[in-house]
Amino acid sequence: MNKFSNRFLILSIVILLVVLAVAWFLYSRTTISKSSDQVFKNPVDIFKEVTQEKPKPLAINPLNGVEIFDESTSLNVKRFPVAVMVNNATPARPQSGLTDADLIYEIVAEGGITRYLAIYLSKTPDIVGPIRSVREYYLPFVRENGKASLMHIGYSPQAFQKISQWEIFSIGLKGADFYRDNHGNFNVATEHTAYSKGEDLFKFSENLRGATSEPIEMWKFKAEGLKDSQLQEVHTAQIDFWYPGDYTGYFKYDPNTNDYVRYSGVSENGLPEILLDRETKKEIRVKNVIIQMALEFPIPNDDKNRLDYKVLGSGNVYVLQDGKLIKGTWKKDSLDSRTRFYNEKSDEIELNRGKIWVSVVPSRNENQIYFGEVVSKN
Repeated sequence: MNKFSNRFLILSIVILLVVLAVAWFLYSRTTISKSSDQVFKNPVDIFKEVTQEKPKPLAINPLNGVEIFDESTSLNVKRFPVAVMVNNATPARPQSGLTDADLIYEIVAEGGITRYLAIYLSKTPDIVGPIRSVREYYLPFVRENGKASLMHIGYSPQAFQKISQWEIFSIGLKGADFYRDNHGNFNVATEHTAYSKGEDLFKFSENLRGATSEPIEMWKFKAEGLKDSQLQEVHTAQIDFWYPGDYTGYFKYDPNTNDYVRYSGVSENGLPEILLDRETKKEIRVKNVIIQMALEFPIPNDDKNRLDYKVLGSGNVYVLQDGKLIKGTWKKDSLDSRTRFYNEKSDEIELNRGKIWVSVVPSRNENQIYFGEVVSKN
């Protein structure tokens, strides 16, 4: 028994030495610096580094694919999302809370004035607003994003009917709290002054619906560093939804961070103004810009010339990521199904993990989208 134990001990030591030697060899091959003052690590520590697996995320944000390693955030993404209709009229700027949204949709409300549907899950904004009314064509996006709880103040007649028919969980109609703040500007109209605290909206939603949401259908995501060299390199996009001016959307690629900075409208010198959060003064940056073309048509006999957009079905799409432009097609088969994006080879486009911005643009104005190509590469 002693001889067997001794042999087993010797064999174990030999195996350990071999493993350490292999680890040392792997480490030495990846060592770049050969300076004489280099400090060498203990072989045991090197073995731990070589053999250590990448930590597994506690959860994945189903809205934008972000891997989550923080426990409190991992609990957040299990709740029902909260979607908020955010005002984009010029008197409502700068808005509050857009930096915390996981996903933002932008569509024209009336008269060429766009409005945002900001969807929150992983983060709870301190303040969000100004909050405005909802239109019918935003509701399919509410449904496909986990049947989010919708905060809005007011509605079109068509939206009011569909909220009931499509079983939209409207915390706006159910009495979620909001307050008025004109930020010292007494000339601003009342409709540009409504705000809510994000914590109040999530608590209100949870009290009525429970703490755990239904499963959310996810898009496909890729490793951020993977870039298709065959794609056209494009660093800017200008979107004139109806016409150039205050509601022009503009995105500029930042190669240092591999994301896009959002600008809105034009300033007095004719250049686009950067979109900043009112409270944090931070830029709105997104990892993916999706420009979705949709049929726009007037609602017959509507007293305020309201519009409708066909967001079920299919149409052309442009996706900006990694400084590249992907052309393709979007498809949405049903009210609850996720809108999918496909390239020209009919393969589903894999998105970068991170904030996503979707601009829904009238198909008739597809020629009013301008992409700035890279003239020279450093």
